[in-house]
Amino acid sequence: MAMRRAQQFREISRLSFYIGREYLWALFLLFPAVLSLALAVPAMSATVNWTDATGNWNNSRLDYFYSTTDRGKTFNLTGSGASLGIEQTNTLTLGTGTIVQGQGSVGLAQFPSGTSTLNNQGTISANINAITLSTNPNNFTHQGTRDLPRIQLLLQGNVIEQLVQGPEPNTWILIGLGLVMFAYRRIK
Repeated sequence: MAMRRAQQFREISRLSFYIGREYLWALFLLFPAVLSLALAVPAMSATVNWTDATGNWNNSRLDYFYSTTDRGKTFNLTGSGASLGIEQTNTLTLGTGTIVQGQGSVGLAQFPSGTSTLNNQGTISANINAITLSTNPNNFTHQGTRDLPRIQLLLQGNVIEQLVQGPEPNTWILIGLGLVMFAYRRIK
């Protein structure tokens, strides 16, 4: 029975692990890395090839403790408080064809130390209505795909982008380009 359930989870999430009586599935998992969840689940490290990952548990997170470039992968951050983090002095490059979508945060370190960098050459999309997807590494470079006509940005970290001062303090407008999410809301 346990093997059958694990197989079902593997088919849904593309990755699954069984630890004691707890199944870890439908989480966004990338290895080698450390998986950390809100409630004391042991950290693990492994090498796995994968294409898509989903963080649909509340406060689920994937933290990169190394520098890498991911190409052609999809991160679905659907759970409340889901996070794709960059720890220590490391750089995560979201390469061509990589999509980060949903809600939560991208680049926020759970254990701040060092200077994290996020380079986006893919797509970052806050595509859940009335929800925020914030991008908060120490440094951020955006060269990726954009598909919203106008958005408002709350800057966090050092951003390299074409931005114009917005109407409120610490807000910026990315004009006519589309998509980068820093606690965004559409401008009507």
